[in-house]
Amino acid sequence: MASNTFRKKEKPKKSRWFGNVSKPLSEKSVTDATLPTRYIPNLIFLAMLGLLYIANSHYAERMVRETSKLEAEVENLRSDYTTLRAEFDTFTGRQTEIAKKAKELGLEEGKGKIQKIIIPKGAY
Repeated sequence: MASNTFRKKEKPKKSRWFGNVSKPLSEKSVTDATLPTRYIPNLIFLAMLGLLYIANSHYAERMVRETSKLEAEVENLRSDYTTLRAEFDTFTGRQTEIAKKAKELGLEEGKGKIQKIIIPKGAY
């Protein structure tokens, strides 16, 4: 029967600076520590979907801002239109106002029946 013998424990080697730097770059550690290469296309696809999602949200926010700005502008233009139309209708839309302006031009309001003027095709 063999007897037990005492083994001296070897001291670990002191790692130097270059050893610490090159350790993560060794071939074995790169393939063991990272994801398998078969997942790379899926990760790229997910990254592209994320970028599209972010771009779409920025586009939507910009469109909302433009829409609200245009709605305010349309409301201002609508109010301007109604005020101008009201002013025009009150002063120039009445038949008496039109008759006064027609008299200045030498025109008179017709009192009789309306007549239709017929012009032959070759006359003009």
